[in-house]
Amino acid sequence: MRIARVVFAPLPRQGVLPELAAQTTEGSALLFYRWLLRIQRRALRERPAPGTHYTDFIYYSPKENRLAARAAFYPELHSLGFNFRAEGAGDTGARLDQVCAKVFKRHDMAFFWDVSFAALPQDIFLQALALYPQSVVTLSRSGGCAFFSLAKKNYTPEIFSRVRWGTQFAVRDQIKAFQKVGIAITIAGSATPLRRVQDFVRILRELEERKRDDDLVDFIETVKGLE
Repeated sequence: MRIARVVFAPLPRQGVLPELAAQTTEGSALLFYRWLLRIQRRALRERPAPGTHYTDFIYYSPKENRLAARAAFYPELHSLGFNFRAEGAGDTGARLDQVCAKVFKRHDMAFFWDVSFAALPQDIFLQALALYPQSVVTLSRSGGCAFFSLAKKNYTPEIFSRVRWGTQFAVRDQIKAFQKVGIAITIAGSATPLRRVQDFVRILRELEERKRDDDLVDFIETVKGLE
């Protein structure tokens, strides 16, 4: 089975994580953003189960030349195995639909998540694969989805329509949209996005609970870099 793992990530430049930057500094926010990128690199090292093949995509914004984007993500995402693509135009639903239309040309299933989630549930990739063709959804503690899987056979543009993106109703709307077209859903935990200083407490707790020692050590080293 061919699986596309799709991570949505703003370019690592000044101005990233704007709420955190407003509470601290733009330089501090950028350091923590690069910590998030390193977390994703470690997560993407997970080897596929027998009979499966992963292709990894970094969908970045704003639009930029691919070589320039690849250079911007260096050294955190430096592997030549990453496929860098610029996000399209439109709201969240439109952009997701554009990505699906592309990755499902060559893949049987796709995993989607945002770089701001440091602590997705343990073994989330294996769980999503085991429950195929169901969709596995991890809830975001701020509303919306932190992660979801989707089988090519279940994809239709309808699943991204009539969702109130960016509101507390987004995840409810998304799940209803999946169910309306007959997609079975399994909820797999929750995760906290890094947006503000207050989010660190919950994120670090999630990393501890999920035994992500390397990510916790990296956090300590990142904090030292602020001094």
